[in-house]
Amino acid sequence: MNVKEKLLQIVSDVLERPMDEIEMSMKIGDIDGWDSLKHAEIIERLIREMDLNIEIYDKDLISLMGIYNRLVGQN
Repeated sequence: MNVKEKLLQIVSDVLERPMDEIEMSMKIGDIDGWDSLKHAEIIERLIREMDLNIEIYDKDLISLMGIYNRLVGQN
């Protein structure tokens, strides 16, 4: 599983939505309809499971789209 697939799988698991729906929403940057309380949970899982180097004080400044763009841009 590559980085993009792993990221999409984590988001899909937390939001309980299909990966293809998640991928389309992320591609067009349309995540406003997602449960905002889940964003923090998603970011925590991404940090933990993908070993992201994000300092504690940066977490509030990091956006899910920013993480997606950074990780997917690396591939």
